[in-house]
Amino acid sequence: MEEDPEKAQTIRLIFNTFANERMSLQLLAERLNSLHIPTPRNGDRWRASTLGVMLRNEVYIGKMHQFRKYHIEPRSHRQPVTKTKKTSLTLRPTEEWITVKVPSLVPDELFETVQRMLTRNADLAGRNTKREYLLSGLLYCSRCNGRMGGHAVHDVPYYRCYMKDKPERIPRDIDGKLQPCSCPEVKAEVIEPVVWDTISQLIKEPNLLARELNNRIEDKSQTKQFLERELRLCLARLKAIPEEQMRLVEGYRKGLYTDFMMREDMETIQKEQAELDKRKDELERQFAQRNMTEYQEVQLRSLVSKIGAGLDHLDFRGKQELLRTLIEKVLYNGQHIEIQTIIPPHEQLQPIHREG
Repeated sequence: MEEDPEKAQTIRLIFNTFANERMSLQLLAERLNSLHIPTPRNGDRWRASTLGVMLRNEVYIGKMHQFRKYHIEPRSHRQPVTKTKKTSLTLRPTEEWITVKVPSLVPDELFETVQRMLTRNADLAGRNTKREYLLSGLLYCSRCNGRMGGHAVHDVPYYRCYMKDKPERIPRDIDGKLQPCSCPEVKAEVIEPVVWDTISQLIKEPNLLARELNNRIEDKSQTKQFLERELRLCLARLKAIPEEQMRLVEGYRKGLYTDFMMREDMETIQKEQAELDKRKDELERQFAQRNMTEYQEVQLRSLVSKIGAGLDHLDFRGKQELLRTLIEKVLYNGQHIEIQTIIPPHEQLQPIHREG
C-alpha cells in the first residue's frame, strides 16, 4: 500500500472522515462516490459493506494475518461432488493465525476509535421491537461490560443485562458452567429520567461546550491535511464538470445523443455539481471555524441557551437523537449510574442515584 501514495492517502482519508464526522458507512460510501475516488481495486463504486470490511482490517495498523482460513467439506452440496470435497472455507482459531508485520497506514489510536464507532453504530441500529427505549444501544452493565437491552414484564418496561439470561452470551467458568451476570434489572421509568436530567444540565452549562469546541478546532496538522485534500478533490471535480457538460452538448449537436439521453445525463451532472458545491461550502466553513473568536463564543452560548430552553418540548425521537449525539455509553451496576459523554470527551458524569 505504501508503494501507492494515492491509495494510502485514500485509506487515511476514509479512517479520519469516519472517525471525525461520525457518519454511517452508507453516507461515507456516498461521499466517496461523489468525489469519484476509486476503490482499492480501481472500481468506481464504493459500498457500505466494502468500507465495513476495510475499516476492520488490521493490515492498516501493520498486522497482516495469514492462514486465517482453511478448507472444509460443505454441509450441503448444491452441485455434484467434485474430486476435491473440501470446497468451503472457515476461520481458524485466532491463536493459529500467523501475523506478519507490514507498514502501518493509520495510528493504533485512530483504528481503535473506529472500532468503537463501528460497534456503537451496530448497537444503535434500529431493530424490530414492540416498544421504544430511550437508552437503546447506550446502556451497559458495569459489572460484566455487557450491553443492557429493553424488555417488558407485565407491560412494564425494564432494562436487563444480556449476560444474565441468554445462554449464547453468558460466559462460562473453567468447569464449563454458566456464569450469568448478577446485575439487577432496572425500570425504564427510573433510569431514563436520571440520564435525561443529567444531560439536560450539561446542555444548560455553556462553559463545557465552549471548551470542547475550542478543543476540536485546534490547528491539528493531520486533520487539516485531510480537510485540504478533500477540498482539492471537490474543486478538481467541479472544475472538470463544465468540460464534461460541453462534451455532452457537442455530442448532442452531432446527433450522438437523443433528447431524452441528453436531458437525463445533464440532470445527473447538475445534481452531482450541486452536491459537490454543498460539500465544498461545508469544507470551507470548517476551515473558517478553525479559530473561535470571542464573538463566536458569545453566539455559541446564546445557541446553547436556546437549546436548553427547548429541551422540555422535545418529543421522544428528539430526546433519543440528542442523547445519542452526546453520550458514548451509560454504565449501570445495580446501584450507581455513570454517564460517559462525547462532549466533553471522556467526561464522566455521576448523577444523583434514585431509589427504585
